Amino acid sequence: MNDELKKIKKLYGEEMMHVCRKLFPTILEKQGFLLKILSDNLAPTHSFMSDIINNNYLSEFRDWIYSFLDKDDRNLITTGKTPFELMKLKGYTLFECKCEEDIQKFKKYYRDDEVICTITNGGRLNDCFVFFAVKNNVDEIKRELFTHPKRDDLYGTSVISIQFTRGENNAISIKNRYNHTVVNSDSTFGNDLENIVKGLTRSFEEYYHLNITGSYRRQEYFLSSRLNYIKANDNKYYRYNLVIDGVYFCENNIIIQEGKVIDKYAKNKERYIVIDQYIIDMQDKNIISYSNCDSFIKSINDVGKIEKIERLSKGKIKEVVFTYENDYKVKIEYNDNNQIIGYHNNYVKKINDDFLLYNKSLKHIDLENVLYIGNNFLRNNACLSNICLPKVLEIDNNFLYNNTLIDSIILPNVRKISNNFLRCNKALNEVSFPNVLMIGDDFIYDNRIIKEINFPNAVIIGNWFLPKNECLEEISLASALHIKGFFLNSNRILKRINIPNVKEIGIGFLKYNFLLTSIDCPSALIVHDDFLYSNHYIHEALFPNVLEIGNSFMYSNNSIRDINFPNVERIGNGFLQCNYDIKSRLVVGEKGISCRKNNDASVKK
Repeated sequence: MNDELKKIKKLYGEEMMHVCRKLFPTILEKQGFLLKILSDNLAPTHSFMSDIINNNYLSEFRDWIYSFLDKDDRNLITTGKTPFELMKLKGYTLFECKCEEDIQKFKKYYRDDEVICTITNGGRLNDCFVFFAVKNNVDEIKRELFTHPKRDDLYGTSVISIQFTRGENNAISIKNRYNHTVVNSDSTFGNDLENIVKGLTRSFEEYYHLNITGSYRRQEYFLSSRLNYIKANDNKYYRYNLVIDGVYFCENNIIIQEGKVIDKYAKNKERYIVIDQYIIDMQDKNIISYSNCDSFIKSINDVGKIEKIERLSKGKIKEVVFTYENDYKVKIEYNDNNQIIGYHNNYVKKINDDFLLYNKSLKHIDLENVLYIGNNFLRNNACLSNICLPKVLEIDNNFLYNNTLIDSIILPNVRKISNNFLRCNKALNEVSFPNVLMIGDDFIYDNRIIKEINFPNAVIIGNWFLPKNECLEEISLASALHIKGFFLNSNRILKRINIPNVKEIGIGFLKYNFLLTSIDCPSALIVHDDFLYSNHYIHEALFPNVLEIGNSFMYSNNSIRDINFPNVERIGNGFLQCNYDIKSRLVVGEKGISCRKNNDASVKK
């Protein structure tokens, strides 16, 4: 590894070093030039190449780097000959590889420990146009004759692979027989086709419609579109962890506000730690929020007076430990990008609104003594997989809204859950709230995989309870008195339901349920619109105490055979519409409605 690649590794990581050696052998021929391009345009970060690879932006990155090179203004000649004809003049036979089998034919020319990765790794044709050129007297040129190999010696250049990247711009790499036995083996002949034979550059360009010598159009959109990079006033891109009201919180304690790089905290890393939008001052023993205060800092300060702050390291995971005058300890865990990934606070009892509202990286949290949680707790967190809240009694709106990973949650003492609880969580498959009394609207909205629900003490169930669930077959709400609208809307496989004490059933109850065969609501007094709308298999419906039935009751049910509403006083429009068999057998008495078993009987008015 040359000195330039070592410096690239130090600033941007080992993965970046390997990619640069692969993609930019020509630029590396000019010592220090690639490092200057990078350091002038990209702030140090070891995450950059992972971001590029994970988002399939290697070709964009390559073109971006090449766009800093000057256009080749040499007066290159045009010979009118094809590349095959020109290579023949120099004693080579040129081959174009159109499939992987074509590439593998050239493995025989390489010593076992010097086979180029084009052959060993496969898949090169996905990214490059690949050619091989073989000297006509290749069998006479023996490896053992070259005990001190040089990149462009007779053996090294007796078999070469000429490759052009695919895309709008076609960067060239010429590889020889030594692989990495020699320095810059991917830049044989200086990656200049003219060093093989004059006119070869234009010949390839014209014959294969390539852009080898033209200037590269600079496109930087990939850095700021799907990747978290912001260009500051110093023309460098910085990787940021989050952005709040136009303020970018970046790696290495950097903050960028209105384009200005604030490096106060970066210059004194021994004193300061910037994690997410929070600044920890090791010297003054405090923590502040640079932007948009939330209740995270309050949860730390509520424990008591901070006596000591320690910074610990456990491999890639780092910790900040706050020690208080009563010897209590609170711990924050964070990663290499200075993002909070863990929080342990066993002393705070109340979490106010907007706790870690902007954090998207927290993986686990322990709040063993918390009794109350305010609005927007960890809203927009996408990484949480473990949560401990054994004593919590009340949870306000938007708890873990947009969390997509957590698969199990147990809240043994919670009594009240407000709106949007775990909304848009699609991975949750186990819930246990044995003492919950009230559940608000949109409970686990858009989760389709929960298989079991048992809330024996729940009294009130809000709107849109578990809509579109595709796995729940049975549900028991033995204590429920009020079930609001769209309960289990579009649940297609529910077979059994136990709601013996419910008094009022909201609109759209089990709308589009296909498998339920019977329902018994002995305590129901009011049933609102669209009750079991488009359920095709209910054959028994018992509502001995119901007084009011809304519109479209059991619309489009063709299986019901037995109904009994002896106390009903009001029935809305569309009652049992599209069930022609049972409508012909209904008996309406002075009070109530029932179904006659004798199909020939007439309906009493």
